[in-house]
Amino acid sequence: MVGRIEDEEHLRILSVAHYVVGPLAALWAFPTAFVFGVGAVVFGSGLLSLAFTPADPHWAAGGGLLAVIGVGILAVGIALPVCVVLAGWFLARHRHHGFCLGVAVVLCVFVPVGTALGVLTLVVLLRPSVKALFEAAEPAGAQATSAPL
Repeated sequence: MVGRIEDEEHLRILSVAHYVVGPLAALWAFPTAFVFGVGAVVFGSGLLSLAFTPADPHWAAGGGLLAVIGVGILAVGIALPVCVVLAGWFLARHRHHGFCLGVAVVLCVFVPVGTALGVLTLVVLLRPSVKALFEAAEPAGAQATSAPL
């Protein structure tokens, strides 16, 4: 059985790992968004339509679609690292257990580093003793945040 000191040490280590992996998670999004941005410029400007066919409105629609996909990837690429670093901050302070669990599940998608961190975080957060640490650290009124009907 793992004691309280070991639980706190594991949470501290996971917190530091989240601080490291968070910015690394941003690195996958920016090159991908850049490629989609270049594609949007090329398709939207009609450069390819001049080379292959007369001006066609479908080329502009393709450029618009690539721009939307690129913006979506960039938005996720900014939101995910912020959530990972925020989860690290919460882990260190034993706050927001559900948020930390959710971020750990999402991290499992990013092979291999995110998967390792996500699985290890889930293993630690699903311990009853760690859940008790989070419940003890929450303020008295934090559990009942919804207003009565």
